[in-house]
Amino acid sequence: MRQQYKKIHLIGICGSAMGSVAAMLKDAGYNVQGSDNELYPPMSDFLAASGIKTFDTLSPENITGDVDLVVVGNAVARGNVELEYVLDNKLKYVSFPEIIREFFIRGNQSIVVTGTHGKTTTSTIISWILHDAGERVGFLIGGIPLNFGRGYACPPESGGYFVIEGDEYDTAFSDKRSKFLHYLPDLLLINNLEFDHADIFDNLDEIKKSFRHLIKTIPARGVIVANADDDNVTDIISKVYSQLVTFGIKNQRADYSAAKIVYGNDTTEFEVVKDGKVIINISSPLKGEHNVYNVLGAVAALDSIDFDMNKFSTAIKKFQNVKRRLEIVGEAGGVSVYDDFAHHPTAIKKTISGVKKAHPKRRIIALFEPKSNTSRRHFFQNEFATAFGDADQVVIGEVYNYEKMNATERLDPYKLVDNINKTGTEARYIPDLEELCEFVVKSVKSGDIILVMSSGSFHGVHNKLLTILEERCS
Repeated sequence: MRQQYKKIHLIGICGSAMGSVAAMLKDAGYNVQGSDNELYPPMSDFLAASGIKTFDTLSPENITGDVDLVVVGNAVARGNVELEYVLDNKLKYVSFPEIIREFFIRGNQSIVVTGTHGKTTTSTIISWILHDAGERVGFLIGGIPLNFGRGYACPPESGGYFVIEGDEYDTAFSDKRSKFLHYLPDLLLINNLEFDHADIFDNLDEIKKSFRHLIKTIPARGVIVANADDDNVTDIISKVYSQLVTFGIKNQRADYSAAKIVYGNDTTEFEVVKDGKVIINISSPLKGEHNVYNVLGAVAALDSIDFDMNKFSTAIKKFQNVKRRLEIVGEAGGVSVYDDFAHHPTAIKKTISGVKKAHPKRRIIALFEPKSNTSRRHFFQNEFATAFGDADQVVIGEVYNYEKMNATERLDPYKLVDNINKTGTEARYIPDLEELCEFVVKSVKSGDIILVMSSGSFHGVHNKLLTILEERCS
């Protein structure tokens, strides 16, 4: 399929995943262009630096006669003038997952990393370990791995590996199946499973159904690597058609387990035990129990395909994590400011717990922006109230598009703050950014940690706080 196309147009090119796909296609030798409602940094700068032609206005005129193939982004809906033009003229089009499958996965060994939490970190770990060992590997990751400096790499045309996050979100305007059903997994890693994507799924059972469909797509020679500590995961793997490998910390019957875990300031150390024997000693720069699961899952996955564990041990020490995954943005006045992508109550709880274990004597001020489609709805109203237990102080920022949401569906920040206070942790709701910064700066003291959590930019609060703190010290 790859050879018959020369010029490819992407509708919705400024999305983070679509922009990465555009660059992959460009690197693979195709003439690539694309359009979006608006082009904005950093993706607009990235596309320009990649030499990709972009249009900041949607128009049928953008799709010239020499365009062989159109890629329709996940956010593109009926009524989009370019999509309507494609449909009217019966032009060849594919969805984002379909082009990944046909242009980059087919012909290579597909490693698909799934789960509600940890997909980005775990897929990055696997990609880095394979790369550091000299394997031929491509990847597509929903973040910026610091070891690579970009979230993608083209695989060989055949005979290599392709690592991708398996997202259960829907595919396209005309295909409401989960994206991961297109990815032809040879090795499937299931890290955990909870309710998420409230704008797509009504309940957890619907998500489980998608995962069960995914399991059916894996060949008999393939491998499923699953977290045995997660009840929802063990439920969906009750019937499989491939080799099943399990990992866990708490379940002693798991094929791979972590033992003698030590959480330090800069490293987390543990042993990986298989069949009663230690197969590798891990010294990882990643904090928290959730990252023990991420690394342990990666060990189980790669060991199941006979990867050299000595090479794993060497590479994980050099792992630099992913941008916005508990990334330290800066320090000023003895205060450390971290940025984290956490937006689900479980992720928030585990992230704060990980920071507390690494820095037990430091105060944690947690700032949270409800921005994702799930977090700004009421589904986790009660769960959010108990997610901040290891923080010393909590500030809830503006709920994204609060006034535009139906009052019966949206998260109630006032109730949330009241419930957090009832748990014994001080909390405030401060929707105004300037007021929020002023309050935080007055509250912090040297030695404190400010942990910023959002699936969005939080209006650049990280750098605003650092600037104010630096001015206060001068």
